[in-house]
This record gives sequence, structure tokens and C-alpha cells, in this order.
Amino acid sequence: MARVREQEQSGAVGLPPRPRGLVPPSASSSSSPSSRAGICSGTHHPMTVMPHHAMRPPMGPPRAQPPKSHHHGPSGAAVGVGSTTHSGAENAGSEGEMELVDRSWETYFREQIHLELPSRNLRSCVYVAGPPLAPNCPNQTAVVLLHGGGHTSMSWALVASALGGCGWPVLAIDFRAHGETTLLAEEEGLLGGEEDMSAENLVADILCTLDAFLEQMGDSLVREGVRLAVAGHSLGGAIAVRVASAITGGESQQFPPASLGALVVLDVVEGTALSALPHMPQIVASKPKRFSSLKRAISWAVRSSEVRNRESACVSIPSQLRQDPITGKWVWRADVLRTEEHWKGWFTGLSSLFLGARCPKLLLLAGTDRLDRDLTIAQMQGKFQMNVVYGTGHILQEDSPDRTTEILDSFFHHHQLNQPESPPSSPSPSSPS
Repeated sequence: MARVREQEQSGAVGLPPRPRGLVPPSASSSSSPSSRAGICSGTHHPMTVMPHHAMRPPMGPPRAQPPKSHHHGPSGAAVGVGSTTHSGAENAGSEGEMELVDRSWETYFREQIHLELPSRNLRSCVYVAGPPLAPNCPNQTAVVLLHGGGHTSMSWALVASALGGCGWPVLAIDFRAHGETTLLAEEEGLLGGEEDMSAENLVADILCTLDAFLEQMGDSLVREGVRLAVAGHSLGGAIAVRVASAITGGESQQFPPASLGALVVLDVVEGTALSALPHMPQIVASKPKRFSSLKRAISWAVRSSEVRNRESACVSIPSQLRQDPITGKWVWRADVLRTEEHWKGWFTGLSSLFLGARCPKLLLLAGTDRLDRDLTIAQMQGKFQMNVVYGTGHILQEDSPDRTTEILDSFFHHHQLNQPESPPSSPSPSSPS
């Protein structure tokens, strides 16, 4: 099993970004990973649109384990440097550069696994945090995290680490053409290649990845007892909704309807997303095209409020970049504009699919202006829980990881996703007379 580079790297743009201005440096900074373990028991701040319940006592910090990186299946082609469509100053971030250092995935996740999926022509990258799924357990929940367009699983790094510290098994998956997920073969037209990021293709990728992950755990895992709490941001939220719909609608061959425990969508709403799409090419093109160093890329992200939390920027931004072997410059891994033909398909019909998912649902937003008509009516009828995290930009799980974790942990506990089913009790034998 080959060791993967210590430093993760990938995409550039979440859909649809909605800049909301700068925040003071004190608001954008974050506590260290170790100090976030206690947020599982914090009280809630008055930024909740629908009330949610008090937190359970903390389940203790995650057990210290050396991070591991695994490849399952034969090795394949190395990741190449993708073409870039972003324009802007070549040396963005060169002036007044901040003292920022890129961080490794190993700071936040305990394991990185590459799963080979021949049916998808994909080597899917999964990051694992928190306790492992327990063998011979009839009912347990795995939290699945999906990132936004152009981003990587590292946009969830701080939240994944904190949820793991709250006792949740966490899986974060890189989409195709993003991060460390690569094709097994480069033949043109084979499953559309990396740029075939249609909603149907991405849903199939995620379901096959989850199936392969559970399969490699062996016979001791009670597959029927694993529930999935699927959470996604932006594009990841749209795919999370479609994954949930496939499972609860009986369309998934890998997972029965009862295996979906919860659905969480972060800052993506059908009406708002579709209305923003005409502006997306210009937004993508306005970003810097290349950077002379990772440090300058991180500095640009923080100064521009692309990511307002410095710690998160130090792990997420490097994961979105690749070093050009010819120029030595750092360029974006994900070529977002080459997926433009699929943008509308990601978000069309999203509201009805979200409301139709037969499981507990949570919509987490950066502002109430995101809501469209259908969701406003459904929210007033109490059909899903909605929380607003004020003072953040579009990538709210990066800007406010503690608050995001607090809301997710409370939501999961409220719906008893952590409660194992007890086996039927047999009557105790009668004592001899």
C-alpha cells in the first residue's frame, strides 16, 4: 500500500458563492483542533431560526491514532496538473503576505483511503475521522460529508475533526475531478472522464464509494445496521439530496431505504442557485489564475474573504491546488468552467427532492435571503429544521466550524441517530427452588 503525499490539494470555487463582506480578524480565527473537543456540550447561541435541543454531554476526545493512508486495489495513473480557467494576477497574495502555513490532512483525519471502483473507472479518495464503525453492532450511524464545487474534503476538515471528537464516525469524500480522486484509466469517453460531473454520475460515484468502503470492512460489519447521515455543502448539498432521494426512493441497489438516517444541506437552495448561475463564469474568471507559493494562495483566500477562518484556509486552500511541473506555479486542480454544462442539472428540482426525502432534514444557511418560495412555505409548516449561521460567507462550515459542529451534533442526537438497537432480551432463567 503506497503512502500518499502528506499535503492534500484540490478545487477552487463553490457554487454559488455569495460574498457578504469582511469580518473582523477575531471572528475569523479559530481555536486549535484539540480545544474544539468540548463544543459537543456547549449551549446554543441565538442564531437559530427553528429551535433545536440542548447538547448532550461530550463523549470525550477521539482516541489518539496515527494517521494512515491506504490504497485498495492495484495502483494506477498519477494525478496530472489540470488546465486552469481562472484569470487574475499571477502573483496574487504577494503584497503584505500573512504568516500562514499550509496544514496536512493528518491534523484532522486519522486515515486516508483510496478505493478502486472499476465500474466507475474511479479511484475514490475517502478521509476518515472519529471512531471506526463497530463490528457486530446492529445499529450505528456514519456521517458522510460532501464538498462544494471546486473544493475538496478539506473544506470539512475542522468540522470532521470536531464531529469525530463528539463520537461520530465520519467519512469525507472527494468528488471526481477534485482533490485526490482520480480516474483509473484516461481513455476518452469512458464514463465521460473527469469532467462528466452530471448529477447522475456524481450520485453513482458516491453510492459506489460508500458501498466499497463498507465492503472493505469485512463480514464483521452489520451492513443492514449502518445508517448514513449525509451532509453536503453547495454542489455537495445538491448531490447529498439526490443520494438521499435515491436511497429512500428504493433506487439504490447498495442501500435499502431504512439506511438513510438524516439529510443535511448547507447553503444551497434551488431558486437562489439557479438565479446565480448566469454570473458564475464571470466569478470563476475573476479569481487568480496561479500562485507562486501555497503561502500566497492561503493569504489571498483570507484577505479576499474566500475563507474567513485562517486555520481552515491553511488546510483547504492547498488541497485545491496542484504545482505545475513546468512553471513551478500553483494552479487550481479543478477546472470548474469545463463542468458548466452540468450546473443547471445539479440544482433543478432540488427543493422538491429535499422536501420529499423521508428522513430528518436540516437546512443550514448563511442568511435567510437564500430561501426560495417552496422552502419558505415548507419551513413555516415545520417540515424541516432550519438554522442560520450569521457572520459567515458561503463556505459556512469553514468560516464557523464550531457553530456548524454544534448544530449538526445536536440535530443528530435529537433524532437519536447514535442510539444502538438493543437485542431482544430473553427471560432470565428461573432459579432452582
